[in-house]
Order: sequence, then structure tokens, then C-alpha cells
Amino acid sequence: MNSYVVGFAFDHGKEHVLLIRKNRPQWQMGRYNGVGGHIRQGEKPVEAMVREFAEEAGYVTQVSQWKPLLRIIDKEREPAGEVFFFFTEIDIEACRSMTDEKVLIFPAVLLDALDTLSNTQWLVPMAMDEDFKETFLIEYEAEQPPIRKEKTQ
Repeated sequence: MNSYVVGFAFDHGKEHVLLIRKNRPQWQMGRYNGVGGHIRQGEKPVEAMVREFAEEAGYVTQVSQWKPLLRIIDKEREPAGEVFFFFTEIDIEACRSMTDEKVLIFPAVLLDALDTLSNTQWLVPMAMDEDFKETFLIEYEAEQPPIRKEKTQ
């Protein structure tokens, strides 16, 4: 199974969010998403989040700064994949583009005006919700809506 991480970094107060303008993979090209990438062999998801964020946004974070948001398992893709979503509050003004994929800061409540990945439109508000403290597992099967939601640790 291919495993990935995506992280949403907010300023303190969660008024602004840092997004990256994707050039890869092709289906994401030109669209905005959280910062992230592949989880390496033997790497914990949160460790991959720290590494990917430093590589793409030029800002070193600690494992303890990232809070789990959601894990999605997509059985429809071949091979199946999973994505671990995280969020944090940091000094996003100190972030900078480290690759050809540019990181930019946007008002967190105005994402509907951007060409984002569709899940970004609901993941960012979920991360902004102070009452949201649970992590859920959502599994997708071909041509069906989410079939199971259960609390994970």
C-alpha cells in the first residue's frame, strides 16, 4: 500500500493557512493542497510529516507540533493507498518555497475561491474547529461513498 502525509499549517489563531501549489502528480498540477508527500520505509507518518514540511516549506517542526486530523484509506486506487492528514499552528510567515512547488499563505476562510483539491475544502475547516479532537478512519471502496467511520487512536 502506498502511504502519504499531508499537513495544513496555520498561523497562531488559525486565520491563515499555508498551502502549496502542486506541480506533481499530474492530476494535482496547478491546484493547492497541504504540504506533504510519501512516507518512507520504516518512517512513522508524523515523522514523514516533519521531514516533508522541512523539505517543501523550509521550516523545521517537531513531531509534537503536528496533530492528527484524519486518515483516509482509498481501496479504489491500484495499488490501494492511505493518506494521513495533520495540522499545526506555527509561524507560517517564516516558511518559504524550497522546490518548484510554491508555498503561499491564504485566509483560511476563503479557500472556496481557490483551485484546491476537493478534500482541502473540508479538511481545513475541520482542522480549524477547536472542538474537533478525534481522528477518524474513512475507507473508500470503488464507486461508493465512505463506508465506515470509526474512532482511531
